Amino acid sequence: MFKDKEGNVKNQDVCKVMFEGKNESLNVSLNRATINGLIQAFGEESIEWQNKPLKVETEKMRIGGRAVIAMYLIPEGFKRIDDDNGYAVIIKDDGIAQPTAETKKDDIPVIQDGDDINVKDIPF
Repeated sequence: MFKDKEGNVKNQDVCKVMFEGKNESLNVSLNRATINGLIQAFGEESIEWQNKPLKVETEKMRIGGRAVIAMYLIPEGFKRIDDDNGYAVIIKDDGIAQPTAETKKDDIPVIQDGDDINVKDIPF
């Protein structure tokens, strides 16, 4: 949990991710599309998500006029697409979307100045 700029309490899903070629894991905020993809691939218990190889996709975007980078963690056999409403979803590569919850713009993780992730250290 954290407070946004207006002081409202918000929830944030965070995990540790080990990138190939790095010696230490990094804290990464998970967006709803990533969480739903991991649930489809490995089940609802996040302990089952550990030690699984994932593909990373990034997307440059603007949120509130500010340039940011969104990151998606994608299981093998899955892909990221935009649904009919324009939201990012991660689906099985057979093309059938099965999201477990509605995706919202606020669920997109953003790497901001001061986070312990150095964009230059991300190996992609």
